[in-house]
Amino acid sequence: MMRHLATVILCLFALASYGQAADTSAPAKPKTEKTKKKKTPKVRVPKPDQHVKETVYLFGFSSQLGDSLHYITSIVRLDSVDMTKKTRFMSYRDSYSYQLRVYLEGTLHKKNQTTAIFFDTKLKRVQKMYDKMISRHLNVDGVKLVTINPDDFTFTSVEHGLTYGGS
Repeated sequence: MMRHLATVILCLFALASYGQAADTSAPAKPKTEKTKKKKTPKVRVPKPDQHVKETVYLFGFSSQLGDSLHYITSIVRLDSVDMTKKTRFMSYRDSYSYQLRVYLEGTLHKKNQTTAIFFDTKLKRVQKMYDKMISRHLNVDGVKLVTINPDDFTFTSVEHGLTYGGS
C-alpha cells in the first residue's frame, strides 16, 4: 500500500513540475492545420508508340436547349485517325465536335450549340447509333431534326489537337 502511495505521489509531483515548466516557458503556439500543397496537374503528352492510325466512322449531333431545331450530320469515313492503343479511343475528340460548332456558328448563325460526335471503327455500330439518335429525336413533339448536307459540311482529320477548317 505504501509503495502504491509513493508511486502516486511521484506521479503527482512529476505532473506538477511539468506544468510549472510549461508555464515558465514561452507561450505555446496555437496549433494550425497543415495546409496541403496543391499539386500542379501534369500535362500528359502522348507518346508516339501509344497511338495507332485507324479508319473511323463518325457523325455529329448538335442541339441547343432553347431551340427546337437539332442538327445531325451524315456518317463520314475518316482514314488515319489517331486512336489510343490501349483503349481504342479517338484522340482529340473535342476538335471534331469543335469543327461542327464552328460550322453551325459561322454558316448557320446558330450560337451556343452543344455538339457531340459519335464514332466507332465499325460502320455497322455507327449506323446503329445513328438510327437510334434519329428515332429518338423524331418521336419528340416540337423538335425538328435537320440533316446537314455532306456537300456543306464534312469532318476533316485532326493531328495533334489542331482543328482545320470544317467545310
